[in-house]
Amino acid sequence: MKTLIRAWILLALFASASFATTYYVDAVNGLDTNAGNQAAPWKTLTKATGSTAAGDTVYVKPGTYNAALGEGFPITITNSFFVATTTYQATIEESGVGSTQVVKLVGNASLEGFTVKGDGDDTVVVAGVAGTDSTLTIKNNIINAANFIYGLQCVHANDTVSVVSNTIYSATQRAIFVNAALASGSITKNTMRDCANFGVYSNQSNLTVDRNTIVRCGTGIYADTAGAGYTVNAKNTIIYNTGVRTTGISQNGAGGTLNSSYNCVFGNATVYDGTVSGKTGDIQVDPVFVDAAGNNFNLVRTSECIDAGDPVTAVDPDGSRADLGAYPYDHRPTVQVLTPNGGESLAGGSSYDITWTATQDAGIDHLALYYSVNSGTTYPNTITSSVTNSGTYAWTVPNVSANEARVRAIVTASNGYTATDESDADFTISITPSPAPTISVPATTTTTTLPQKVTVTGTPATPQLAGAAINISILSNEEQPLTMYIYNENVEIVNIVTINAVAGPNTFTWTPTKDTPAGIYRYQIRGKSTKISGKFLIAK
Repeated sequence: MKTLIRAWILLALFASASFATTYYVDAVNGLDTNAGNQAAPWKTLTKATGSTAAGDTVYVKPGTYNAALGEGFPITITNSFFVATTTYQATIEESGVGSTQVVKLVGNASLEGFTVKGDGDDTVVVAGVAGTDSTLTIKNNIINAANFIYGLQCVHANDTVSVVSNTIYSATQRAIFVNAALASGSITKNTMRDCANFGVYSNQSNLTVDRNTIVRCGTGIYADTAGAGYTVNAKNTIIYNTGVRTTGISQNGAGGTLNSSYNCVFGNATVYDGTVSGKTGDIQVDPVFVDAAGNNFNLVRTSECIDAGDPVTAVDPDGSRADLGAYPYDHRPTVQVLTPNGGESLAGGSSYDITWTATQDAGIDHLALYYSVNSGTTYPNTITSSVTNSGTYAWTVPNVSANEARVRAIVTASNGYTATDESDADFTISITPSPAPTISVPATTTTTTLPQKVTVTGTPATPQLAGAAINISILSNEEQPLTMYIYNENVEIVNIVTINAVAGPNTFTWTPTKDTPAGIYRYQIRGKSTKISGKFLIAK
């Protein structure tokens, strides 16, 4: 019997995972009477929360989701994943309904890419609910906590909560309030600003606070670690304040630990309060934001927070040592090929301006340019291995036939980092025919190129009659393409004959029309190492 029960449980879990459904919500074009698929989306989040099953994903299109649209608050997301299709363009707004919360997440659930705000009361986003152990992700949202006590609050013990890359601002007390002993909690790469009392407040929970930027909050990180010996690890975070009653990192309570490492604490009246352990790698310098007053917390190239993170932390996207804060400085240059960018038709042998833009704070050392004839699968052809960052390069287009040509630019910054860009689509190169040779034909048949690979073995008897075939026999010592040019007495080309000569005897044949004027005609046979001239007479 127990075996049968286990089998049914496994079957139920498999069914839940295998048949998860994707739904769509569109405030502008949806209807709650629709099927909720991409072609016929629902109109409200409230409809979606009441219609989805465990494991389902709901994609939400841009729009404002509020009571006027038909939303009921709080929006409670249970065992499903809500994702905005365009980051920050789907706005969940509690207004005029008196709800103390805007969004609540329960079970295995996530909220990703939204802007969330309301009239103000208790909490904008609540993670967890009493009686249910949850695994929750709050990622890449803007949480406007104006007039709310908390921006985000974790309320249930034993939950696993991941808070990643959100911007939370203007709470009357705390940006993030961890108000329960989480099974696992991580607050990573978030921006918290302009919250009156605290950026992160941990109330007796194990917690990791990593690579955040906390600005103008009364206390950057506060941990009450009393009781069961809770541990809060704060690292790679910038805590920047300008007030007279501010604290960087604060610990309270006996029995637990608040570890600080590789943090930048600047502009606070008190750097550390209580028992703060470690402090390895901590610095107290101006992080040098691009524009702190304008809420641009990217780091200027000269910031000491660059490459100052814990060496064991995963490297930044550019491959360098982790920076401090939520906005890693990118050492890599940027480059964009402007022309040719696809669709152009270039003539072989002509001059064409390749243009681009390339930037990096440290400066650009040089660029290298290459071209491909197979849609960018390979770039074996070097245009130039080094050119200054002038934005333009006069390219002598190769005289080849290519319908799938592209250009690649590789830029090297002064700091040694590189970046690459290519034409977005194919352009064409057409062969420009070489001009016919101008020759001075001797009076008799001669061979003028040495070493000669072709000899004339038979010339036409003269005079030849117009309308009759004229044959010139040659002997070639290898396979090669040969071209015979025929000139009239004014040294004007009247005919061109091309053959793919074999090793051995070959014949050029020209049959002049019956109205071809009588006179002396000259020929020249040209190959890769051959130039042979001769003449014959055409009579009427």
